Amino acid sequence: MNRITNYIQKESNNVKLLLMLFLSLLVLTIATKGQFFSLNQMQLVAYLFPEMGVLALGMMLAVSHNLYFYNSLTYKIREALDVGYFYDFYQKYHNLPI
Repeated sequence: MNRITNYIQKESNNVKLLLMLFLSLLVLTIATKGQFFSLNQMQLVAYLFPEMGVLALGMMLAVSHNLYFYNSLTYKIREALDVGYFYDFYQKYHNLPI
């Protein structure tokens, strides 16, 4: 029991999140008149779970690409500012076709 109280005191945000999850599941169960935890619903979640993983992987790759792009663009801008050729850099990248 002492370990549980220590965990609750240290990780109060996790406890709040678990309470919010429990509350939202309770509300969904009441709103759907008990059909939220039906066998068909759980089968649908099990069917869609791999697709959510692929979607998450795709989003992660897109975010990684965007971070790399903006990081390298910022590096090039700083380099152009340091050397004193920012106007040339601006003209090069401003008139690109979309």
